[in-house]
Amino acid sequence: MGGHRPPLQLGVRNHAPILPLLLLIGFLTARPTPAYADHLLLTYGDRVSGRIISVSKEVVRIETPASGIVDIQRRYVEQIATDEPRVVDLVSGERVVGQLATAEERIVIIRSSLLGDRRVPLDAIDAVQPRESSNDPQSLAQVQGRGAAANPPQVQQQTQQPGAIGQRPEDVGDIRKIFLRQSTVLLRPGQLEAEAAFSYQHTQVVSNLVNARFRQFEIPFSIRAGLFGRGEGFLTVPAAYLRRDLGFAGSGDSNSEAGFGDVAVGLNYELAQETARGPDIIASISVGEPTGSKPNEQGLSLGSGNWSATGGVQFIKTADPVALFWGVSYSHGFSARYFLGDAVHDVDPGETFSYNFGFGFAVNGDISLSTQVRASYQSDAKADGQKISASSREPASLRSALTYRYSKATYIEPSVAIGLNRDTPDFALGLSLTYRFGK
Repeated sequence: MGGHRPPLQLGVRNHAPILPLLLLIGFLTARPTPAYADHLLLTYGDRVSGRIISVSKEVVRIETPASGIVDIQRRYVEQIATDEPRVVDLVSGERVVGQLATAEERIVIIRSSLLGDRRVPLDAIDAVQPRESSNDPQSLAQVQGRGAAANPPQVQQQTQQPGAIGQRPEDVGDIRKIFLRQSTVLLRPGQLEAEAAFSYQHTQVVSNLVNARFRQFEIPFSIRAGLFGRGEGFLTVPAAYLRRDLGFAGSGDSNSEAGFGDVAVGLNYELAQETARGPDIIASISVGEPTGSKPNEQGLSLGSGNWSATGGVQFIKTADPVALFWGVSYSHGFSARYFLGDAVHDVDPGETFSYNFGFGFAVNGDISLSTQVRASYQSDAKADGQKISASSREPASLRSALTYRYSKATYIEPSVAIGLNRDTPDFALGLSLTYRFGK
């Protein structure tokens, strides 16, 4: 008879390591997960879901499942909705308890059990806090004076540090837009920004008879200041060194010049803030003073030689993590006198129409990549009232840059620009260092 093998018997000792593990898995899977039904709709289309902790005049604090507690600048919030009643303080001084629901545009519905549905603009809400944060829940069901200051949200007890989501807080700037710092409004009143840059431009023209090479080193210094809520002033003073080398068959000639270029001063003003449907609209005006040298007979100059006035408008639309932009401007150059040879000439530099477009992409919270096309049409110049034939120009260039936030107040930006036609330098290499003062 073949031996019959009895089934393997497992004693209680074999189950001992398994039972606690099974109980732990069952406990974890049976634990209720918190519900995150509140949500925010941001101006650039993003939707953030979580539990709204508080709303103040400047910041919405929300706890999200993925990122924990984060702060979102309120000016980027288009809509607010909650799944339970909250204490709502209005700018009029009233206090209402109700659930927040979304409506069209920037209208919020406060659904109160006593007052019914009340439609208010989002900007009319001064603060929102949890209902349990009040010491007198019964009185909160009535319309009464503002009490938000008496019972502020107790967020100081949170052990988790709030992070940023979507648009970064204003105190560290928006990395997607920082490369547009010269044509938009990024500074708050009282803030100051200083920038030093280095630029090298190279142009070479080769023919059978003449070989011409222009090299220009420029160090522009810029200061920008937040003047008021939507206004930012700027001042630019460039220092430059220009060298021209001409080569002929068996001979050559070199000329150089160093000094300061033309000073420019101006103002950027935010006409409209970005919404879910519309872009930021920034108007700019500036005046250029001919502090640099005028063009001479060798064709060298560190300045334009004439006063100029420029006006333009810039549009910026964010679609996280990308910022799209486009803009146009017009510049008028005033007539100036030139002493060439033994004669004096009145020279009118003509009109300039410029345009630009491109995008910036936020790789992460500290690095962005940007690309932009800058081009213009410069009409024919006039000398002593006579048009100078073939003097119109259409310079166009493609510029790419990497912007790195080295610290909270310091930005480093290397860049390269490639000329798209013969009216533009062949290439330009740049490196800028920007430091921001003030909070």
